[in-house]
Amino acid sequence: MIICLTSETKKINSLLSTRFEQSKYFLFIDTQNRQIETIANNVKNDGAAYLVAEKKPDIIITGNITGNSFGFLKASGIKIVSGVFGITAQEALERYQTGMIKESGNLPGAAKGRIL
Repeated sequence: MIICLTSETKKINSLLSTRFEQSKYFLFIDTQNRQIETIANNVKNDGAAYLVAEKKPDIIITGNITGNSFGFLKASGIKIVSGVFGITAQEALERYQTGMIKESGNLPGAAKGRIL
């Protein structure tokens, strides 16, 4: 499984970005071999959804996400966990893997937000 996390730096111990489209970096973690690929977000706004979709992650974990990005990514078959704030990308990954945070369903942005 490939999990995409929004991040403020290139490191997994960085804070999770509060806005998907304004994230400075996207971390793609392959959960089978624990390899991490980092790409810089050089497009911003809704173009970030296209950038991420090209990498074909199974799920994205982020803070807020616009309705446009949410809709495009969901239509691309990517699951989304949104509204996650105040923790590192590593902590978000661990909490997802242990079931503490779950897919957002059909609600974009921070509608299901939680400060952890």
